[in-house]
Amino acid sequence: IVPRGTKGDRIFLAWIEERKPRIVAIDAPLSLPHSVICEEAGCPRCEPGAASYLGRDVDRLVKGMPTVMLAAIAFRGIYLARILRSRSYEVIETYPAGSYAAMGISRNDLANGLPITGYDLGSFSSTIPDEVDAVCAALAAVSQVTGKGSLVHGRDGAIALAGESRA
Repeated sequence: IVPRGTKGDRIFLAWIEERKPRIVAIDAPLSLPHSVICEEAGCPRCEPGAASYLGRDVDRLVKGMPTVMLAAIAFRGIYLARILRSRSYEVIETYPAGSYAAMGISRNDLANGLPITGYDLGSFSSTIPDEVDAVCAALAAVSQVTGKGSLVHGRDGAIALAGESRA
């Protein structure tokens, strides 16, 4: 979790380099919808009514937001993922709302320090939604390392979800 007040990609990347994590979880789309990047004329996946430039099929699988609503976040996430992968880090896309659903908890449960089976969160609590979601993204990364999580695969991306349920 990046400390409060950290701004700028250089500081963010240096912070990651200092810690050398096994997996970096990014709470942002790390791919674009097929219909946005496809260059094939007459592609059946891109036909009106069959596809949408608004979102990826993987987003629909976890009831996520359309990518078009998150474009700036997606572009930054894709950029940072590329840099991190070039530095040999494994990078996963996470969607905290999907992890909350998979764990059977709410953001407020995590924010208020509810114990979660399989994770030692210490005395974590927060009133900042983005901070709570960052912890949830970290839980998704831990879940991938420990084999407790799941990956939701669509044709145009994959989202890693945390996997343990509340005690």
